[in-house]
Amino acid sequence: EGRDARAVADYLAEQYGFQKFAGIGFSMGASAGLYWAAHDARVQKLVLDSPNAGLVPVTRMRGRHDFPFLPDWFYKAGFVLIRLRLGLPQEGMYLQRVVKEKIKFPVLYIQGTRDDLEGTYFAKELHALSMPDSQLWEVPGAGHVRSYEVDSAQYEKKVLGYLGRP
Repeated sequence: EGRDARAVADYLAEQYGFQKFAGIGFSMGASAGLYWAAHDARVQKLVLDSPNAGLVPVTRMRGRHDFPFLPDWFYKAGFVLIRLRLGLPQEGMYLQRVVKEKIKFPVLYIQGTRDDLEGTYFAKELHALSMPDSQLWEVPGAGHVRSYEVDSAQYEKKVLGYLGRP
């Protein structure tokens, strides 16, 4: 999906002359946004709502929750096979390094405090690795990608304020 976002940016640059981009991603779309920004210097701002830390951490967490009887080696072998079979880049499997080494601007993270799918761990982890002035807005009572539903006025204020920053 990160490559798809870059293709859209390429089209907009070619057709309309856009040179700078901002992205907003939800859940797995947040991962795609990080991957896009890591490979496209035109991306200058990202809003990541309910992000995870890559394919391996989120799958391992959900797998251990849903299938606690499976041994850890099962996940390790499975990830290697999936990555090779699908031709996925290594950095897309774990996004912590991408955030720490390749995202050179502050990011706005939005995370519901009642996220029953992934919890708040990934947003907090990625925020801690981000550039100074990155923001983490935890929305009380919001579930996975439900922050806008819980507080739409504040959501719009936060996002538009972030995008309007120099």
